[in-house]
Amino acid sequence: MEEIGQLRIFVPDEQFSIYQKLGRNFFSKNSQFFVYCAITGKRKGYKQSLKNKHELFQANTLSQHEWTVLKSIYYDDENVAGTYKDIITKAQDYASGGFEWLMNNEFRDFVHFDENYLLTGNETEFQIKLIDYTLNHKNEVPF
Repeated sequence: MEEIGQLRIFVPDEQFSIYQKLGRNFFSKNSQFFVYCAITGKRKGYKQSLKNKHELFQANTLSQHEWTVLKSIYYDDENVAGTYKDIITKAQDYASGGFEWLMNNEFRDFVHFDENYLLTGNETEFQIKLIDYTLNHKNEVPF
């Protein structure tokens, strides 16, 4: 497998503001919410290719655990070990789809979409909903 080098993780432009807000307020770092969305996308079978994209973080900041999850998602689909670039591409597609699914289903009462997603409503209630959703699905792989 090649080196991670300067590979970057991207998200759709319209999702970027929510990633930034949640990465600062509800998760320790952006990569955690990214992996959360990739897991959701994989579980729900939702993925979408990136068109207009914004850099979220550098791939070399992913923890070993986060890499293991993303590699597992790739292997489950392809039945081979992929390159870091291939793993990232698939993860970005699943994260984009998982984000859309979460915002349009579980968190629809807390977001508004115009040209971009905006977090609306009570942040404490959103955090409770996020925790509730996670706890209700924690026994499912890959949670």
